[in-house]
Amino acid sequence: SSDLPLGMIAAVDTAGWVVGHLYGGIVVRFFAWRMIFWLNLPICLLAFLLIWYLMRDVPQERGAGGMDWIGAALISIALTLLNIGLGGNSESGSALGGQSGLPRYALPFVFAAFFFLILFLWRQKKTRHPLIDLSLFQRQNYPAASLANFLIGFSLFIAIANVPLFINSLVATSLEQGAWDSGWMLSALTIPLALASVPGGWLSEKFGYRLPAILGLLLAVFGFSLMKTWEMETPYFTMASHLIVCGIGIGLTMSPIATAVVNASPPDQRGVSSALVIIFRLIGMTVGVSSVTTYGLLRADALSKRLLSAAPDLNETIRVGMEVTQQVISETFIIAGGVAVLALIPALFLRSDSYSFAARHSEDDGITRDEIR
Repeated sequence: SSDLPLGMIAAVDTAGWVVGHLYGGIVVRFFAWRMIFWLNLPICLLAFLLIWYLMRDVPQERGAGGMDWIGAALISIALTLLNIGLGGNSESGSALGGQSGLPRYALPFVFAAFFFLILFLWRQKKTRHPLIDLSLFQRQNYPAASLANFLIGFSLFIAIANVPLFINSLVATSLEQGAWDSGWMLSALTIPLALASVPGGWLSEKFGYRLPAILGLLLAVFGFSLMKTWEMETPYFTMASHLIVCGIGIGLTMSPIATAVVNASPPDQRGVSSALVIIFRLIGMTVGVSSVTTYGLLRADALSKRLLSAAPDLNETIRVGMEVTQQVISETFIIAGGVAVLALIPALFLRSDSYSFAARHSEDDGITRDEIR
């Protein structure tokens, strides 16, 4: 079974997030923030060289057909338009002559995104060598795991985005302190997330996909419910403990959901399925941060207009502004928890791969995997 190996891969993948947040905070603390982008150039070059060197002797089987460049262009356009549309805010709307609220271009961009998505799906059904074989989504676990992965990505990135926002807006007294504190505080989310991916794979092998996925989501919901109570006076230790709970919960879901997708795929489609695991999570993350940012801006604008009009002086204005920020961030944590609750629905439909249970009890009897299936 691939449960435990996929859990280890998820742990290594997530460990990169830990290093990224920490070194970003360190760089901003001691150097100019632009140095982050310069440092990424040699890091990416080193990654390319390592991939080329370490995989030079790995046997590779090439599939028939070629790259569907038209399909790639269609899905790229669709995702770009969707993020632009969801990422609109009241300031950009005013700049374009719109009224307070979503800019005029928001809905047209979203509709255009769905139009290009439909074109992409049509292309995948008609072309001889599609990027994605749509028949995969007719397989057991594929739709449920993909939807759950999207929703988990949505919730996860709200936490990743809101922790630096909370610290920089309400706690830190300088940009350097904010970057430093945010980097270390986010590791309380990402380190447990990475570590929990390994036991998530072990639990999948022992009990199937559904149990660790549901257990992880329940822990994540509990973590988000704790995070919504954050205030300006909340100690870092308390914030870190809440992030640890959330990180462990999300980490437990990584391996069972990825394994459910990969094990449902025919051998020649497992590469595509592995990519889709990441893609659905990343789409959820990008849509989550775009839509929730828009919600936060509109909500803050509405609260500010109502509360700041009664502020008698500058000090009161600053205090009210910080309270508005705190409330909006708290509400977005509630949204993240609500989306994690929604992810429980597809997780309940995950069915365990027959081999993962039967093989452990029948290999000693000489029964092969194919016979079990």
